[in-house]
Amino acid sequence: PIPCVPWQSQTSGQYQRRVHGGARRQKFRANVKSTAEKAQDIARKNVEWSDEEESSSDSEEWYSGDEHDQRAYQKGGYLKVIPGTTLNGRYQVQKRIGWGHFAMVFLAIDKKAKDDKNKYVALKIQKSSLDYQEAAEEEIPFLEKVREKADETGRDPLNVVKLLDSFVAYGEGKHYVMVFELMGMCPSELLQDFSEGLPIALVKHMMRQLLNGLDFIHTEAGIIHMDIKARKCSLLKTGAVDEAEIKLRKKHYAQRADRKALRDAKKKLEKDASKLGKTKKASQRKIKRLNAKVDEHEELGDLPDEAQASLHFVEKFIQNVR
Repeated sequence: PIPCVPWQSQTSGQYQRRVHGGARRQKFRANVKSTAEKAQDIARKNVEWSDEEESSSDSEEWYSGDEHDQRAYQKGGYLKVIPGTTLNGRYQVQKRIGWGHFAMVFLAIDKKAKDDKNKYVALKIQKSSLDYQEAAEEEIPFLEKVREKADETGRDPLNVVKLLDSFVAYGEGKHYVMVFELMGMCPSELLQDFSEGLPIALVKHMMRQLLNGLDFIHTEAGIIHMDIKARKCSLLKTGAVDEAEIKLRKKHYAQRADRKALRDAKKKLEKDASKLGKTKKASQRKIKRLNAKVDEHEELGDLPDEAQASLHFVEKFIQNVR
């Protein structure tokens, strides 16, 4: 059986919605108070706002998900993370596995994992504008409280994804990073690939697990979720991580980055040729180098069809229940 986890989606969402405009200035003080006290403090301060505002990324309106769109990584936006990068001296990023208006989510290797079972984790990296920093500051204490209560009760199955770690990374600003156990696909992905609906047996199974998880966070952790939807759930991962596919994605990423750099260099030369002056020759040499690099790209195989993965998931579930 594959449980459905009622928590933060890999692709989007905020744990609580704000009800007023503006930006509340609240510092995140880790390890000063208990998680319960921090959650209560946040609840009391939800109506406290400052008159100052900080501009944030408007990527929700234009961002298509292209990892090489540099606009997404400007001040207030996402953290630019290249596959292979190690964050916090521990988590080596392998590939992006999701994105939403608040954050991007990456598959990473935990270099300090005690065994292969816990080798892979998911990193949710929040945008850096003040609004998104505050959203993370609100979310982390709730997640810590869920983890605390899970450890206290030993409930199994828990049906709620666990926060394993959290830290701060810096790019064009301050980014909160939350480390979660690695989950599988999101039910919203299944709904996209099965537009006419999912098998009723699968839906009933997911709803049972969903209600079990909601019962835990409400009864044990004293939390009301308030925003349940398919894209805010994740399914338990059923198979091993395909390391060959990761290597292939890294190669595709690098080649796309080269082609994007070449296109941008050509556009800049064409648009600003009269203004470049002495740097025109340097731009031309850069284009020549990039052209040579792109010409040397090896031919890569196609990446896996994600829609096919949805089909395999549903077929496997049906086989298990028969």
